[in-house]
Amino acid sequence: MAGEHGQLRDLQSTVQGLTQALNNVIQAGARNGAGDLYGNFQRMNPPRFNGIPDPDEAENWVKAMERIFRVMQCSEQKKVLLATFQLDRDARA
Repeated sequence: MAGEHGQLRDLQSTVQGLTQALNNVIQAGARNGAGDLYGNFQRMNPPRFNGIPDPDEAENWVKAMERIFRVMQCSEQKKVLLATFQLDRDARA
C-alpha cells in the first residue's frame, strides 16, 4: 500500500512538472510550427489521462504515449508539450 502511495506521489509530481513546463514550451512552440506538430500528434489518436489514482492505468498511458513519441521522433521538449494536452481533470491539478 505504501508503495502505491509513493508511485502516486511520483506520478503527481511528474504531472505537475509537465504542467509547469507547458507554459514555457507553448510560447516557444508557437514560434516553431507547433500547430503542425499537434495536428500530426492528434492523428495518432493519443490516449487521454484523467489522473485516476491507479498506477497501472498511469503506466499504460505513459507507455502508449511513448510509442507515439517514438514514431513521431519527438524531442523531450515536444513530448512535454504534447503530453500536457492529453491531461484531463485531476491530472491537470
